[in-house]
Amino acid sequence: MAGKMPVRRDGEASDVAQTYLYLMQQGFSTGQVIVVDGGHVLV
Repeated sequence: MAGKMPVRRDGEASDVAQTYLYLMQQGFSTGQVIVVDGGHVLV
């Protein structure tokens, strides 16, 4: 399945953690929903 996704790899916990840290650093972002799926919804 990973080969069919746009990023060509399986996601890891660090991918979700990086997104979480990004949102924590953004003082102007509130109530956001960010899908961390490697583009799976596009396939």
